[in-house]
Amino acid sequence: ASPTTVYVGGTFSVYVRVNSTSVATNAYKAILSYPKNLVTAIGKDSGGSLCSFWPQNPTYSNSTGTASFECGMPAPGFKGSGGHLAKFTFKALALGTARIVVASGSEIYGNDATGNNIIAGRGAVNVNIVAPPPPAIAGPKISSSTHPDQKAWYSSRHVVLTWEPKANATSYSYLLDKSPTSVPGNVSDTKDTKYETDLKSDGIWYFHVKSYTSGGWSQTSHYKLQIDSSPPDEFVPEIEPSGVVKTSTPKIYFNTTDKGGGIDHYEVRIDDGEYVESESPYTTDVLTSGRHTVTVAAYDKAGNVSYGKNEFHIYEVPPPFISEKDRQKFVLGEEIPIKGTAVPDSTVNVYLNSFDNLLGTAQTDSLGNWKYTISGFKLMPGSYTVFATTVDKETAILSAMSNIYHFSVDAKSMRIGFWVIPCWWAAALLIGLIILLVLLIIWLIAWYKRRKRKQVEELKELEQLVHKEFDDIEEEVEDELATTLHEHGTHKRAEIEKGFEEEVDKLLAKEEKKIIREIDKIIAEDEEDKK
Repeated sequence: ASPTTVYVGGTFSVYVRVNSTSVATNAYKAILSYPKNLVTAIGKDSGGSLCSFWPQNPTYSNSTGTASFECGMPAPGFKGSGGHLAKFTFKALALGTARIVVASGSEIYGNDATGNNIIAGRGAVNVNIVAPPPPAIAGPKISSSTHPDQKAWYSSRHVVLTWEPKANATSYSYLLDKSPTSVPGNVSDTKDTKYETDLKSDGIWYFHVKSYTSGGWSQTSHYKLQIDSSPPDEFVPEIEPSGVVKTSTPKIYFNTTDKGGGIDHYEVRIDDGEYVESESPYTTDVLTSGRHTVTVAAYDKAGNVSYGKNEFHIYEVPPPFISEKDRQKFVLGEEIPIKGTAVPDSTVNVYLNSFDNLLGTAQTDSLGNWKYTISGFKLMPGSYTVFATTVDKETAILSAMSNIYHFSVDAKSMRIGFWVIPCWWAAALLIGLIILLVLLIIWLIAWYKRRKRKQVEELKELEQLVHKEFDDIEEEVEDELATTLHEHGTHKRAEIEKGFEEEVDKLLAKEEKKIIREIDKIIAEDEEDKK
């Protein structure tokens, strides 16, 4: 059986095997008896058995406390010890010793013509069922103010560790070593919940602590400390191409090792610039000709840093020279000429204040003379510096910067065409134009309102005229109709009304033409006002 000692509620397995060292066997019948008050069968398995056919598969009955099977195998059978036949799994129910035996009625048959039962003995196993141990007491929870992350590396060897007080704990036992699973002895070391020390060396350390109460010692808690107080190994960056560099963007190669937690990252600086985090190789920005220094900072995972330095020389390109520097003050809007000399038939880059602000380029003539003009009103009032570099025709390498030309743009005057006028004149003129524009807008608004009022008045007069004309027509028609009816009698009323209807149409057409003439007159006057 495995195991032979179990806790109440635990499980164990019983293996049924055959031992036959002198005679070959090929057929088996097994009956197992077990105390059903102490154990109960919960599983059966014929996997890995010697048998290849089963007249009765493995089975069990917890009501009778028995388990059994029948099986066999072809010739030449089995001869030897520990031949596996079947397995039964049991669960422990109560305290005691459960004796599981191969009961009478079990049989083993030889692999011969007689087929006799040759069983000579039956085995048994005792399984001790014991009470489970009391629940383990959890160990104290450890933390550190100096090394709070157990996965991180730290450069300081000074360690402060604390742990949460356990309820009813009277003392604690602790241990500091380099083993992750050590357990402090059952000796009280302190009643405090803090431990502070300076570690003797770098590396990975472990702090272990457990608490003691009336119920005994708790489980042990462990805390990992990763210490690396040494910087990465020394190194020297390498520049490609080597020797005199004929490119303005060389590559920087670097690598080093660290004996502690390993390299975390690298940072690269060219000359006095800013550090830039990078992997190897690092391709520089465009550099000017001349000597340069590269500094690589290697940081390990504890924050220690080691610096590697090297110098390199970029192919020398003669810098240009700015000769136009007698005049240093200009007025707003004035063109600013920049003149100088450089390598003949080359390109000159002109910069304002810094390399980040390229104004433009100029070409040198066969004598090396060049000129660049800053257009008027491109620069606001203030102080400025201009410098230049030469671009090598073959390698495109920039020369070192030229001498610096200082000048200023005056805010007191302004150039307009051929005239230089004080800026306050220009401001006054601009203010005057704004005032005139405002007055013109006001006049236009007033004129528009007057025109609208005139149109309204003319339309009212036209309306009154129309009403008057129609009233006159109505009155005239009524008088004529009354007179005619009086003279001719009412027996000709229909004929008379028809005649008057024709007369009324003629009068209306006449008045319509008159109204149209008045409207055309108003429209013509409105068009004349717009002109």
